[in-house]
Amino acid sequence: MTISDSRRKANAKWDAENMTTLGCRVRKDDAAEFKKYCSDNGKTTNTVLKEYVLKCIGKSEDDGGFIMLTEEQIIKRLRGRFKKFNLKIHKLKEKSYNGKFIYQVLDADEDPKDHVDDEYGYFTWEELLNYDSELTEKYMEEKQLRREG
Repeated sequence: MTISDSRRKANAKWDAENMTTLGCRVRKDDAAEFKKYCSDNGKTTNTVLKEYVLKCIGKSEDDGGFIMLTEEQIIKRLRGRFKKFNLKIHKLKEKSYNGKFIYQVLDADEDPKDHVDDEYGYFTWEELLNYDSELTEKYMEEKQLRREG
């Protein structure tokens, strides 16, 4: 579905009156590293910078601040991030005692015979976010050690 010319003009007028672009100059190698960081985290550079700005000024979700994602959207992003650790997330049909879905983290080797050895644990989506942070921290430490060594 295409946008009509009048709608496009109205959108441009609203943007001109209500939006602005923030920017900063950084070294090219720093910009490339930041873009990779954003990509590795399943976000665009614009999204990461916008989230940071809104966090700094204390905008709440109700004020149009932080971007709210559904559980499915979060899991989809985490699946993409876990791939770099050669892990996959499997949603279990059972729910935990508090009504939240449980997810299982496994090696992504696709060999069902050694499934037990591949198991990393069971998590709610909130716990997966914490686990992702731990994995990312370990990944960054290993990356730093490789650079130094």
